[in-house]
Amino acid sequence: LAVFFHILLPMAYEFNPELILVSAGFDSAIGDPEGEMCATPECFAHLTHLLKSLANGKICIVLEGGYNLCSLSESVCMTVRSLLGDPVPQLVSQMAPCVSAIETIQNVRAVHQDHWNYLKYQDNKFVKEPSTKKVKLGNERSPAESVDQAASGDAKSVEAKETTVDKDFDDFMDSHMKKVLVSAPPVRTALAGCGGKISKLDQCLQLEGKKITREEVSTLMRISDRANMKDDESFLPSLGKMFAVIDKITRKEVRNGIVVSPTLLPSVFAAQYCTTVGVNRVLLLLVGEADIPTDIKDNESILVVQICRKLDEKMQTSHYIPICWKEDGKRDGDLLYALFQFILPLAYGHQPDLVILAVESNSGIQVVTLTHLTHLLQGLSEGRILAIFQDSDVDLMEAMASSLLGDPVIPVESFVYKQESVLVLEKLRQELKKPWKLLQNRVN
Repeated sequence: LAVFFHILLPMAYEFNPELILVSAGFDSAIGDPEGEMCATPECFAHLTHLLKSLANGKICIVLEGGYNLCSLSESVCMTVRSLLGDPVPQLVSQMAPCVSAIETIQNVRAVHQDHWNYLKYQDNKFVKEPSTKKVKLGNERSPAESVDQAASGDAKSVEAKETTVDKDFDDFMDSHMKKVLVSAPPVRTALAGCGGKISKLDQCLQLEGKKITREEVSTLMRISDRANMKDDESFLPSLGKMFAVIDKITRKEVRNGIVVSPTLLPSVFAAQYCTTVGVNRVLLLLVGEADIPTDIKDNESILVVQICRKLDEKMQTSHYIPICWKEDGKRDGDLLYALFQFILPLAYGHQPDLVILAVESNSGIQVVTLTHLTHLLQGLSEGRILAIFQDSDVDLMEAMASSLLGDPVIPVESFVYKQESVLVLEKLRQELKKPWKLLQNRVN
C-alpha cells in the first residue's frame, strides 16, 4: 500500500494511461515459498480497487504465477471480487511498512525525481547503506545440505513435517477468510434530499429524512453548538437526512449514500452520531469551512481531516488534521496529490468502519475530481461511505451517484499542483509520520 500511495498512484495519474495491464504473480501472497512475503488475499482486492480509478476502469489482470495454491486461489478470488464491484474487505494487519520497503520507496523516488512532476518539489536522497543484506539464516539449508539430508534417510520426516505445516496453513487461511469475507447489502446507494431529476434514481433508494428533535441531538453538542442549532432552521432537517442514511448503512441495508445539506456543520455531528449506533471508527473528510467542536478533535474514534483556507493550524491534534491552503483558484491537482500522499495513508492507518465525505459548494474542486475521490474512498470501511454536498446541481448529483454505484470514473485531464501545497503537506507529514506509519516515505 505504501508503494501505491507514494509512487504508483501519483505517477499513474500523471501518466494518465488508457489501459492497465497487471502481471499478477501473487508471489508476495502470504505463505508463498518464493516471495517469502505476507500480503493477505484481501490486500490484492484493495490494490485492484485503487487501480480501477485509472483508464476508465479498463484493467486486465494476467495471472502469471504463485506458488502456494491456497493463498494463490484466495488472492485471485479477492481480485476478481474487486473487479466485479463487491465490497472491499477491511484489512486486519498492522498498517506500517517495513524499513526495507521505506528504503526502496525513497530510492525509487530519488531516481525518478527529475522525470515526474509530483516529485519535483521534494528533496529525495538516496539510501546509500540499505538495511537489507544477504544473510544466511541459522535454519536455512543450502541445496547441497538438503540432498545430504535426503540421502541420510531424513526425507520422510521432513515430508511429514511439511505436510503438517501445509495443513496448519490451510486451516489458518480458512479461518482468516471467514473473518474478512463480506456480503454486499441488497441496495448499493441511497439518496436523501437530492431532488428528482437524476437519471440513476431507479438504481438508488430514496429516503425521507428522519424526524428528530433538538433534545435528541443535544447530547451530541456543546451549549454553544445548541445555540447555533436554534439559529439555523435547516440544521435539524439536514441532520435527519444524514441519520436516516447512516441507519441504513449500519444495518447493512445499503452500502453508501448521498445527502444534500445547506451547511457542512451537521456532518460533524453525524460523525458523532455514528459512534452511538455501533460504529467503532469514523473518518470525516471535510472539504470546506466548518467549526469542529473540541470534543470531536480529541475523540480518537473519529479521524477528522479538513481541507480549508482560514483555519489556524495550531488547533491540530492527533485526530484532527487541518490542511490549510490559500484561496486561489482550482485545487484539483492539490487534492489528488494530498489524497495519495497524505489522506489515504492516514485513512488506511485509522481503518474506519464508516467514511463521511462533506464538500462545500465553492470548494474549487471539479466534479470529475470528486468522482475519483469518492471512488478511492470506497476502498475503506467495506465501501460504507456517506457523501454530503452543499450543492444540489444535477450534474454533480449524477456524477456522484454514478461513482458510488460503481460505474467507471472518467480520467482526470491534468494532474497539476502548487509548490506551496506540497510544502504544507510535507510539513504535516513530518509532524505526523511517527503515529501514522503509512505516511513514511523516507528513512531520514
